[in-house]
Amino acid sequence: MMRTILGGFALLALLMPAPAGAQRNEARARVIQEAPLVLLPDARRVPLRVAAVGTTLVVIGDEGEWLHIQFQDPQYGLRTGYVQRRFVEIQPRQVAIDPSTRSAAPQAAPVAAPSTRASAGAPASAGAPSPTSQRTEVTPITAARSRLGRDGFWFSAGLGYGSWGCDNCSDRVTGGSGGLSAGVTMNDRVLVGGGTTGFYRRVDGATLTAGTYDFRIRFYPARRSGFFVNGGFGLGQITVHDAFNSDTEWGVGAMVGVGWDLRVGKNVSLSPFWNGSGISTKSLNANFGQFGLGVTIH
Repeated sequence: MMRTILGGFALLALLMPAPAGAQRNEARARVIQEAPLVLLPDARRVPLRVAAVGTTLVVIGDEGEWLHIQFQDPQYGLRTGYVQRRFVEIQPRQVAIDPSTRSAAPQAAPVAAPSTRASAGAPASAGAPSPTSQRTEVTPITAARSRLGRDGFWFSAGLGYGSWGCDNCSDRVTGGSGGLSAGVTMNDRVLVGGGTTGFYRRVDGATLTAGTYDFRIRFYPARRSGFFVNGGFGLGQITVHDAFNSDTEWGVGAMVGVGWDLRVGKNVSLSPFWNGSGISTKSLNANFGQFGLGVTIH
């Protein structure tokens, strides 16, 4: 067993979309400049999408500076989020008209202006907009590609191949390797937390385990890329034991590494990685490399 690899868990909160059937008397907002759409009313959060100028959003709540909105995501369907009021202009509410009262009611209730995407030659209607014009008002957010979502709590765990060496070793030896890390997202490029790396080998009844327990920083040089660089510094442990004896030494441990998040779900990535770890105790300087595949939850 690998003593230096700890068990872990991850919580993935999924935003449940609002019902698809938007009512015709809901207010709508038209985007007047590129508008970040975020999960919560916080301008520091990574956008779910960036709405293009001219996009129409359904307003389901007004919180002063922020509007609670509903929009059609081209990848995930109907979603809810928030947009800052300064990026949009509120359009008049649409009011459905009973067809049986049209002839008897010359003063019809006001109706939202037709979509700018409607044909210029289409005749104006005194009643409620047709189903076709309604469909064109709620447009997908297609002008800007969304950033890779990195927000809130994150967790990563992986297993793979390891190579061990030390200053008194004649040759390097191979074995199992892995690690885990977890923490919080500072912004869409910097993640901080804690982590472990571990190496395991058993030969002729004797077992060698080694690992680090470190403060961890994960840095993404480009916001829209999954490539990242890892670094950590903390404690290191080396243990050798057999059926009769066990010897453990503690010292300083450090690790560096690189990897790539390959997004396979809304908040889940497969992450191939390479790490190099070093441990220095009072009697031994050792190092091990790791190459493996992990799962990262953002």
